[in-house]
Amino acid sequence: MKKSTLLFFYLLPLAVAAQVKIIDNPDYRFKNTGLETISRIELHDTITKVHIHVTFLPGWWIEFYPTDFIKPVESDKRYYLLGIENQEMHTHLSTPSGVADYVLLFPPLEKSVKEIHYGDMKNNQEVISIFNISLEKSFDSTRYQKFRKIPAPIAKRLKNEVKAKRKIKPVDFDSDTFFNPAPSRLVGFIKGYSGDTIQTYPIFYRDLNGNFQSFPLKLHSNGYFEADINIEHPKILSFSLLKSGKVSFYIEPGHTLSMILDWEDILDGDRYRNRQYIFTKTEFDGTLANVNRDLLKQTIYKPNWSDIDSRMKKMSPVELQKDLENRINDNLKALQETDGKSPLCPKAKRLIENEIKMSALSELLLSSMYYMQRENEGNEVPLSTDYYSPLKMVTNDRSLLSVVSADQMLSSLNNAGIFFRPGNIYRPEFKPEQTFEEYLLEKGVVLSEETIRLLPLIQKSLEVPNGKVNEELVKEIKENSKAIEQVLQIHINEFMAYHKKYTKLDPIGDYKINLQKRDEILTDSLGIDGILKDIFIYRTHNTWLRAHPNLPSEDKSSMTKIVRDKLSDPFLKEAISKILFPLR
Repeated sequence: MKKSTLLFFYLLPLAVAAQVKIIDNPDYRFKNTGLETISRIELHDTITKVHIHVTFLPGWWIEFYPTDFIKPVESDKRYYLLGIENQEMHTHLSTPSGVADYVLLFPPLEKSVKEIHYGDMKNNQEVISIFNISLEKSFDSTRYQKFRKIPAPIAKRLKNEVKAKRKIKPVDFDSDTFFNPAPSRLVGFIKGYSGDTIQTYPIFYRDLNGNFQSFPLKLHSNGYFEADINIEHPKILSFSLLKSGKVSFYIEPGHTLSMILDWEDILDGDRYRNRQYIFTKTEFDGTLANVNRDLLKQTIYKPNWSDIDSRMKKMSPVELQKDLENRINDNLKALQETDGKSPLCPKAKRLIENEIKMSALSELLLSSMYYMQRENEGNEVPLSTDYYSPLKMVTNDRSLLSVVSADQMLSSLNNAGIFFRPGNIYRPEFKPEQTFEEYLLEKGVVLSEETIRLLPLIQKSLEVPNGKVNEELVKEIKENSKAIEQVLQIHINEFMAYHKKYTKLDPIGDYKINLQKRDEILTDSLGIDGILKDIFIYRTHNTWLRAHPNLPSEDKSSMTKIVRDKLSDPFLKEAISKILFPLR
């Protein structure tokens, strides 16, 4: 009896140890995150420990939530996160060096479970981050590399796709074939991808009218993907497979492009959320393969949106202008160095050069609106026209429309601060037969003493003639801007009704004056001419037509003729002529 008891105590530690099962570097089928890797799983009787290795940007943070879960494969039961060893949930867990390790605690799993999924609940939907995590074996690199090979049927299909369009010649940017409605096609394969269903991702495109189009990219479970694309001219487009990292490609109307992506490259791109990540492991085939290969060589510095916002708050206009000019020059120098080491094809080099200029100049225009707001608040001196002088480096080149930053440039141009300066804003004729104060009293509105004090000033601002700038009035309005804003918020409905009652509506006359003002500012103050000016006017006119659907057709027709005469590009002249049947 004594010997049996002694033997029991000797074997107890072994019995306790047997209750813990450890899987180092567990095997998995597929990952949907570049941030998290499971380095170890500990299966205890009372708890399941999942060791998460985080790879992120230095100084950024990650957060775990009670909605995080593990789930046995082929089961609907989820085991939600109970806590984090030595850490707290709902807190930003920093990654100072970009690398960190955490131990997530989940309820114990049943011993019969062989594989699990790891994910999170978002908007009441399951989002799986890592699929089919093995609780029996470690990662099998041989299996994974075999899984990454392109299946013979898919390789053959991709070759046949591009073969059908081999005879189509690439576009000459300076020829009349730049604009072309012929449909395009993107096909490809992702090495290392696995799925259970067809996934769809949007490829966005902004057409000449300024409308956003979306072309669905279908990603099949075997890694094959395809998209039918209808664009009006050559364009660099993109799509996102994960939260961060855009896959970009250059396509022309009528062409088929084949691209082979690497899922490991996509996972890397998911980590770099402070800049545009270039997927350098991408392979291309087709008539546009050389251009796309060379575009992967670009090294353009661009600040992210957070940095741009910070620069607008801290830099003076002069400082920003100089900084942007230096950025353009530095990026152009880097382009020349890249071209010197390994000569780029002329088309790729031209696209990269245009992107360098357009990305920086769009920030220049975007910042002008910010400075305009600061000026209105009395915190900034008015911008001089010289601020916009770097825009003159943009030439009349149709391929400007092909680069990534073209849409941002045109949007920033449309909202440039110079268009909203006093004297540059045209307002419909306003001829009140009574003051706003009289209107309010007539409606029986009870007015505070502060409102009565400010109403004469508000009245003066309403009745300023077009093109006239009263500096004393502007100064007085700035000094009382917050108080005026509060008054208008209280009486906003009455103010809108009063303004509408005494505003003379003349859509044709107002539009003519506005169009002429913008035309002059574009040419004389901004130095914008050629294709960018044409697109700006073309989109402005289409927006105006949509805003006034009930105007008589003869008014629309006469205004369209005026706009057509302002355009210089033959294709756009013809396109705007087709808007209305009388112009055929």
